[in-house]
Amino acid sequence: MLKSLDTAQYQQLLEACPIGLSLIDKDGKICWINPALKNWLGARADKIIEQEVDAVPRELQKLWTENATVHLPATDTEDELWLLGTTQALNDGSKMQFFTDATASKLLLLERDALQSELESVSLTDEETGMPNQRALSQSLESQVSRSRRYKNPLTILIMQVDNLDDFIKSQGTDSARPLLIAIRNMLNDQLRWADTIGRMDDSEFLLILPETHLEATGQMIELISQRLGNLYIEGVENSDFKVQARFGVAEWHKGDDVSLLMMRAREVLEETEKQTA
Repeated sequence: MLKSLDTAQYQQLLEACPIGLSLIDKDGKICWINPALKNWLGARADKIIEQEVDAVPRELQKLWTENATVHLPATDTEDELWLLGTTQALNDGSKMQFFTDATASKLLLLERDALQSELESVSLTDEETGMPNQRALSQSLESQVSRSRRYKNPLTILIMQVDNLDDFIKSQGTDSARPLLIAIRNMLNDQLRWADTIGRMDDSEFLLILPETHLEATGQMIELISQRLGNLYIEGVENSDFKVQARFGVAEWHKGDDVSLLMMRAREVLEETEKQTA
């Protein structure tokens, strides 16, 4: 078993080490970097060796932030670089900084996130509830507005805003309102006709698209939905005292309306109900 190494062997090991190494003396001077780090930094290495940490270019100073993930953007001559840094204080007051090249892993994560974002942008289904999402609702409403414009058929939309999703999450001690959202989805589906469309616009907002429906007819629907929300069965929920608090904004299509105008009028009604309850 090897018990000791001579100076030459220590030097050879440090030079051949596949992770990046830098040595900062007790006065804050970068007195040495190993070939691995020099290779990763490329031309940037010439700006740091034998320099005081505070004197190197600002974008490179973060290399010596203790135990940090360092991002060096691409330059005209160097590729983008992500390094994981670990700091070790030495007995003589100097510091050794260890670096692992995480560029390949980070770029894969960024690519994954970009693909996920792209997938979400073309998906038509809300992930939590399985309902049509904002994209699908926009397409459906555009189609219904075009139909009303062509045939002069009545069309009404109803926005339902749930105001206490956060209270539900806190009452259950979880980080998700999914049981409540599923219960709302099921209740609304029970109330709608086959021609109606319901979906989730965002975290707490639902949109009901009601073709062949005049504004006056939605009053009874709102009253019925409010009653059902007050007695909503939420599967698996222990706190039976929780009551859903919701507000509604409604608008009927008028000649000349596009989707934006129709939604704007419904939101104006929704905002007015918020003022009334404030």
